[in-house]
Amino acid sequence: MKRILGLLCVTLIIGSVAYAAEPVFKAEIDTNGTLIGKQIELRLSAEYDKNHTVFWPEIKDSIGSLEIVNIAKPDTVRKEATLSVIKKYKITSFDAGDFTIPEFTFSYQKQADDNLFAAQTKEINLKFAGIEVDTTKDIKDIKPPLVPPYQFDWMIVLYIVLGLLAVFAAWYVWKRYFAGKKDDLPKAPIRPDIPAHILALESLKRLDEEKLWQNGQEKLYHVKLSEIIRTYIAAKFGIDAIEMTSSEILEYFGGITNMSAELKESLRKQFNISDMTKFAKYRPLPDEHGFCLRSAIEFVEKTHATSATPANNEEVK
Repeated sequence: MKRILGLLCVTLIIGSVAYAAEPVFKAEIDTNGTLIGKQIELRLSAEYDKNHTVFWPEIKDSIGSLEIVNIAKPDTVRKEATLSVIKKYKITSFDAGDFTIPEFTFSYQKQADDNLFAAQTKEINLKFAGIEVDTTKDIKDIKPPLVPPYQFDWMIVLYIVLGLLAVFAAWYVWKRYFAGKKDDLPKAPIRPDIPAHILALESLKRLDEEKLWQNGQEKLYHVKLSEIIRTYIAAKFGIDAIEMTSSEILEYFGGITNMSAELKESLRKQFNISDMTKFAKYRPLPDEHGFCLRSAIEFVEKTHATSATPANNEEVK
């Protein structure tokens, strides 16, 4: 008797486990009726053993005469032995009438079983109703668009102020870093009572004491250095060196016969370093800064006591 009861319990347990393992498939909607053009949510759900393989019905852009507006990402809930998956579809119709969502067929395979099983959901009836029109009333024109009353918008004022500040900031940056500061340029006017070489050497000494390039102001350092040497050349040799390019000045000295090639080459190298620093954002090495200052001093000291003799032997004082 006990053996029979034991076998009966085992049979019931195995049967309950096998029954619980059978997948459950459902098709549901959130409402069975609405107006045309509005959307209804269709939910397909499957709850099955995690060792099963489930094949979902293929649904594309429509279900019969119902249009699918959106397909959401599947929601999956994992339990100890089962999976619960829900797929949501937004459906609508622009025609009034009664509609039927047909049965959906799911296929699945059990673990270690090559057989393919099928299960179907129940069909669902729903209705899309049209908008009732009272035909007893007169037909009226469409109302014109409503013009909202004017309201002061502080955001427009804020945008204008921010725009003005941006323009001012751009102008300041251009003036400060790109256009140069005229007020910072050395004042070295040609004065008849002080020789040009004395003014130049004093200006070069002050420039060295300012330690501009040591404090990160390489461009301003070379702007001042170039202005000093060009002012001296204008006073000493009587040419408009302030307005001339570096290549034009070097071309002029190329025709001077009583100036050494070493001095001309030193001036050319100094102009090249200064021009690249001023116009090409070049950052010279400390030795190059020192070379440019020494070259300028040497040029002034070696040329102030002599007259320049052009290649045509006409003396320029």
